[in-house]
Amino acid sequence: MMNLVLSATATADEAVLWLQQLIRDFGLGFHLDSAPADYVRPDGTDYFTPDECALLNQSLDHLFLILGEERPYDVCADVAFTLLARSHRA
Repeated sequence: MMNLVLSATATADEAVLWLQQLIRDFGLGFHLDSAPADYVRPDGTDYFTPDECALLNQSLDHLFLILGEERPYDVCADVAFTLLARSHRA
């Protein structure tokens, strides 16, 4: 189960770990600039409920407060690179 909640007391290291796990759980289709409400499953149903969207939006806002405007994108790029590298080895 994907953890959509970044603790209100999270440190920078904890925020990075949370984001890394979120991306690994969701997959390469996750992007920080996409609204959670925009994600849909292959059958056309919403990926996140409205409550989950609110939780994830709140967590992402908090993530940017902790890490700044650039670092979250660097973390995403690193995780995406690792996921792609693993998929090519499989």
